[in-house]
Amino acid sequence: MVLVLTASMLHTAEGSQTRVTEWACIVMVMCVMAVFIRQFPAMHNTRPLETMGCTLLGIVYVPFLLSFISFLLFSFESTNLYEPLPSTGKLCFVYLVVVTKSADIGAYFAGKKFGRRKLLLRISPGKTWEGLCGGVAMALVASFVFWTISGGSLGHISFSAGHSLALGAILTISGVVGDLFESLIKRSANAKDSSNAIPGMGGLLDVLDSLFFAAPVLYFYLLLFL
Repeated sequence: MVLVLTASMLHTAEGSQTRVTEWACIVMVMCVMAVFIRQFPAMHNTRPLETMGCTLLGIVYVPFLLSFISFLLFSFESTNLYEPLPSTGKLCFVYLVVVTKSADIGAYFAGKKFGRRKLLLRISPGKTWEGLCGGVAMALVASFVFWTISGGSLGHISFSAGHSLALGAILTISGVVGDLFESLIKRSANAKDSSNAIPGMGGLLDVLDSLFFAAPVLYFYLLLFL
């Protein structure tokens, strides 16, 4: 969580995007070095490579990817710790959740109704190509509707109908990759869900998995193309 908090605080305290990126890299390097150094006194650990690999995966997968939500919230308007969230950041976050979760919903119902051909049976037996198509279709509709209602803008960021459709497809694919990656982790751990904290949906990781990959994709798309 240090990475997430650092990203949020730096974005509200610093005016330079480059400066924020530098500090984020410093925090990541320090985390990696700490993981390596932690193994030096662990004399009874007979599998240090596996230990370091799993720990680094935990750092990169959740805190690092999750920190891009902070980047979306604070990168595109200047603010400070004592001000409300900037409008651009709020709209970017809402757009991310609406499109990504619309894709999840579309994929679920299309897969239930029409699913025949398995997407990746080895990793996730429940996912189908028909579900993926349904997810893309639902995300395209959600993205276009959001574009229409918002007047083609995410606060200070303007985007066209073409960009809304491109983002709908790209965020769907990113969300599916995130979902499949979490399924791979659960299968390796012989677990059906990450936990039973949310009845009918598993754990928090099962709900957020698609956002982990979609958030950085949206962030870099906004930086590079809008």
